[in-house]
Amino acid sequence: MVRCKNNSLYTGFSTDVEARVKTHNSGKGARAVKMMGLPVELVYQEECNDLSTALVRENEIKKMTKTKKEELAKQNANNIRIFEAYDGILCTCTDKCNDPCKGTCGCNACRTSYMDFMSNE
Repeated sequence: MVRCKNNSLYTGFSTDVEARVKTHNSGKGARAVKMMGLPVELVYQEECNDLSTALVRENEIKKMTKTKKEELAKQNANNIRIFEAYDGILCTCTDKCNDPCKGTCGCNACRTSYMDFMSNE
């Protein structure tokens, strides 16, 4: 979920959140986001195991009141900061060597590194 310049909240899903935010801010993202004002700021994210789950969750969030969405954003503020601080740390798994996956590629080595990183924050 991103906050637009006019303080509205836009909810969507992506397999690469960082790239999606950059796309929105370049003006090439969803038309609705452009109308609500650029730049956008990432305020909430959560990981789902598959596309179907992600779409169901996206729909649930879209149906929430703005107050409820603001609560999600507030609860998630620290997690976003940690996620951004982890950016650029390289994947340690052999099949995605040197990928800046931020621990989200799914391998145990990356998840362990990410969890270690988060516990030291």
